[in-house]
Amino acid sequence: MSDFDKIDKIPIEGVGIDEEFHGKFPTDAFVFDKISVTNPKLRLVNPWCYSAPKHILEKSANYIVLDTDGSCTILVTTGASTITITLPTLADNRGVNIEIIKVDSGAGKVIIDGEGSEVIYNQYASFLTIELWLQYSIIKIISDKTQWIKTNSPYLHLLDESSRAASYNISANPTTSWVEYDSSSAVPSGTLGLYGWFLSVATDANGNLKFRDGTSSETDNIRLFSYDIGYAASIRSGVPIMIKATNGIFDIQELSSANEVAAIRFDIWGWLL
Repeated sequence: MSDFDKIDKIPIEGVGIDEEFHGKFPTDAFVFDKISVTNPKLRLVNPWCYSAPKHILEKSANYIVLDTDGSCTILVTTGASTITITLPTLADNRGVNIEIIKVDSGAGKVIIDGEGSEVIYNQYASFLTIELWLQYSIIKIISDKTQWIKTNSPYLHLLDESSRAASYNISANPTTSWVEYDSSSAVPSGTLGLYGWFLSVATDANGNLKFRDGTSSETDNIRLFSYDIGYAASIRSGVPIMIKATNGIFDIQELSSANEVAAIRFDIWGWLL
């Protein structure tokens, strides 16, 4: 029998018999394999985590998450306002899990902001802020002591038909040079890709467009998303597409001036976040 197997109870200093513990355990060097505590109300949902079970916070105004909040779920009601949830200091919150949900249908936005210059990673990209715009949009993050990491997989946030306003439309006449199109004002910070209806108009030759992320300098056609336009003067072609566009920024280039695409229009119907 190991020394650990001989442990029957582990007291938690400062937690009374009728109190709940919502903070962090005093050390992150001790990994619990099993636990029985003197406080019957204290429990570990995941014994491999460093922090106590999540509790619910409801917010309708700006809020700075406290170290003593530990792992928690924050339900945010924005109404028409923009609400900022500021995360606690990374170095003091290793292993803390926080999930934030915009629970109402109001036009307001939730901004999740790292303390100072601390960033939030969403897959390959880091962001100073990540935003939730639509009802029941959710983000789950964990601190590894040096950065916040988004743990729920990116998913498609679809706009309701009534929300597909003209302000989301991007119109352009592509050229043989890479041209950047910035739709960051139309999508939340933290966006990884755009989904929408793509409409193009060709001239009297086949057209071909190439797309790439606004942060990319890739030129290899094999690695780029390309779209062929049908052969016929002024033919119109429409198709739903999804493109990689960090924070809603992407580049377009047409194949050649001989295979000109006269015009394109991209109506944004949602985003990957």
